Amino acid sequence: AEKTGLIEPLGMFVLQSACERARQWPDINIAVNISPVQLRNPSFAAQVAGVLDSAGIEPARLTLELTEGYLIQNPQRARQSIERLKALGVKIALDDFGSGFSSIGYLRQFGFDRLKIDRSMVSGIDENDAARSLLEATTALARSLGIPVTAEGVERESQAHVLLDCGCDELQGY
Repeated sequence: AEKTGLIEPLGMFVLQSACERARQWPDINIAVNISPVQLRNPSFAAQVAGVLDSAGIEPARLTLELTEGYLIQNPQRARQSIERLKALGVKIALDDFGSGFSSIGYLRQFGFDRLKIDRSMVSGIDENDAARSLLEATTALARSLGIPVTAEGVERESQAHVLLDCGCDELQGY
């Protein structure tokens, strides 16, 4: 969708659908992945505000999830976009942490509301001491910055126990 130019209308459709559904579930927060292409659009924050207003849900109920790719390409512009979204009251999560560059500097710089650890860091967590140590260090870092942690790709109960012991706040299946 990014290559064909369809990601912006598709992304807005997903956001609108999720927000309209959230109106029916007043006690549930929602998270929606966004593309770097959407974040690059200077009017994206205004579009998000319009969707929230139209759906009648509070911005604090919405978390937008993004990966590090765009942060690396254009940190200044990404920071501006994130600041506009956060000014609306929307939460921002860094998704797939541990799958690529995983800069500690980005965690400090952008003020993320949640860190989502990539499933590649979770897969051997219940069988590998080195994987567990890395996860413990990652969750300790996030905690020191006041960022809650979600572990992605949890497939076994044994993984869940280890992840909770390591300090993860939420677990997500694949």
